[in-house]
Amino acid sequence: MEQKTELVKNLISNARIILTMDAKESEFRVDLTKTDFKILEQLLKNPKEKIDVIAKSTKLSTKTVTRTIEKFETNPAVQFTIIYDPKKLEKFIAFALIAMVQSNIKKIKD
Repeated sequence: MEQKTELVKNLISNARIILTMDAKESEFRVDLTKTDFKILEQLLKNPKEKIDVIAKSTKLSTKTVTRTIEKFETNPAVQFTIIYDPKKLEKFIAFALIAMVQSNIKKIKD
């Protein structure tokens, strides 16, 4: 268990936290293997990396890498997202808006 904890700690040491949220205790149990963590580490370094390059750098077969990534896609503990650089989006202004409404929207609209 200590090895897994240390591996996770190393994996997230350079990660950018984009969103955090409180959640109830999960109803699922996920057991990630050492192989899973090796592949996750490579995907964190370069999410667009080709399967054969990941296989070579992790010393795993392409079939193992492919099956593991497919397993990630159905695993609720592993989520994929897009991270973009707003500076590179020419002619667009990137922003986020969060609104909290404490009254009846229909009354406001009418």
